[in-house]
Amino acid sequence: MIPVPQGHLLEIERENGKKVMIPFIKVFVSQVLEDRIIITPIEGLL
Repeated sequence: MIPVPQGHLLEIERENGKKVMIPFIKVFVSQVLEDRIIITPIEGLL
């Protein structure tokens, strides 16, 4: 997790090796579990 003035960003590495940044907000993050964070991607995000 990367702190920024607006909150936090998650850095995720995709299967193709490309890294993407996801805002850590309720719109994108659906669940936070002990061993993973489940996101809900929206069109154009990934």
